[in-house]
Amino acid sequence: MAKVYSRLGKAFLEDMHGAFCVAVIDAQEGTAIAAIDRLGIYSICYAAPRGHFIFATSTNGVVAHPDMERVIDPQAIFNYLFFHSVRGFKLEVQPLAVALPT
Repeated sequence: MAKVYSRLGKAFLEDMHGAFCVAVIDAQEGTAIAAIDRLGIYSICYAAPRGHFIFATSTNGVVAHPDMERVIDPQAIFNYLFFHSVRGFKLEVQPLAVALPT
């Protein structure tokens, strides 16, 4: 994977087929890529607190990292209580994100 990324950059994702979950950190460029398969069979959650890139296949994995702040989003709690679900992909923990299929 590293060799293909070094040759093609993020274009290597165009040749990926099937179910996958991948994260690439390019220290030379100072960038990170987190991607999942087109059908969303696998998931990847990520956050970037204090200049770190933290990723895992679940929100629990990201939140367990010691550099993650545990801040409750009041709007997400309200949405859960009022709508009985969290609309969209906004999570209760900030600034956590979930990669969506492309």
